[in-house]
Amino acid sequence: MKQTFRVPVRELLEPFYTDRADPQDLARFTRWGAFGKMLQVAGLWLIVVFTAFELITGVDLKTHFMLLLLALGVSLAGFLLGLVGSNRILGVMEKRCDPRLYAGLMYESALRLQKARMPKQSVREGGCGRLAANFATALGYMGRWEEARELVSRLLRCEPTPVEELICHGVMVSYYSHHMETEALREALQDMRYAANGVAGGRTGLLIQHAERTERISRAFQEEGLEGAYRACREIKQVKDTPLARVRQAFDLGRMELALGRTGEAKKHLAYAAKHGKDLQMGREAEMLLKKLQAGRAAGEKSGVPDKDHTDRERGTDS
Repeated sequence: MKQTFRVPVRELLEPFYTDRADPQDLARFTRWGAFGKMLQVAGLWLIVVFTAFELITGVDLKTHFMLLLLALGVSLAGFLLGLVGSNRILGVMEKRCDPRLYAGLMYESALRLQKARMPKQSVREGGCGRLAANFATALGYMGRWEEARELVSRLLRCEPTPVEELICHGVMVSYYSHHMETEALREALQDMRYAANGVAGGRTGLLIQHAERTERISRAFQEEGLEGAYRACREIKQVKDTPLARVRQAFDLGRMELALGRTGEAKKHLAYAAKHGKDLQMGREAEMLLKKLQAGRAAGEKSGVPDKDHTDRERGTDS
């Protein structure tokens, strides 16, 4: 049975926010939204001031509309700046591949949202839960899977909104994929689909499609082994072509190619993941695998034993 989990944002997220982002980086990405919010408030105050001015002076209709348009223009500019700020923050994960900074932005945004309304507000209220769920997503990309699972478990006891529940189950899809638990992954995907029935918007579809892709690759591994999973990973296109998606694809292909003995292809993909995903756990793992591969190749050259890719090229085949 779900229970309303009335814990302030700081109290809920603080135990998980141990790897703090640089305050200067946080300020650089939050100033757009903060300035946009200020402009929206300024636009509302202008309407109040202009209305009082009109009542005192009795301005004509033309001046009235000009003043009203000015106030609305300021508010609209603030709204647009807020959208720019939101897109910049989203880009921290999808374009910069920086989960540490993204987690910091989610934490600070949730705190500001809570403080703007009510000091003792629950994490469940006012959109704070969505930001906390995004924080759990960042934990997963940092490789802190057990902490991500624990935070999701707490959030799912908060009677989450459909959006919050969708994101939480998406985190669990990634968790079960990482731990190669196919049946549990399939159940988490079904939970995502159920939650998506109450959500509208294009991003919902993207989250579902990404989870379905993950499930198909996991199922291929269970049914056909590593070769089947490798084929599925190559054939099933990424849902959205972003730097994060490319790093994820390169890492998945690289580690499977390494296990299959396709060292030439593995080196290329792991090098890409290590270079462009250096702030992600998968990027660090790719770098370790790359060093292991290079060390093994060097040892093979000393012993005179060629690697599988080299042997295939000599024979004119590609397994």
